[in-house]
Amino acid sequence: MNRHFSDAWYYQKRAASHLRAGLAEELAPVENRVRRAAGRERPSEPKRLEKVQHELRRAEGRGKHALKGAKGRIDDYRGSAATASE
Repeated sequence: MNRHFSDAWYYQKRAASHLRAGLAEELAPVENRVRRAAGRERPSEPKRLEKVQHELRRAEGRGKHALKGAKGRIDDYRGSAATASE
């Protein structure tokens, strides 16, 4: 396939994905009304801030765990060094 056909396929796929996204955005209010009427509402997704806060709490926990382990290894090292010099 020559370059022109490859480019045409690329742009056709790109246009189709943009069309799908645009339709989904335009029809979202209608979809929500139909789902609400049918009693099949989607659970709300967490907001971006909530996601970031959750990741921050997880990272903090991992950091504390790593720090505790490092302190324990340092204490073990210092304890073995102190007994070796006696």
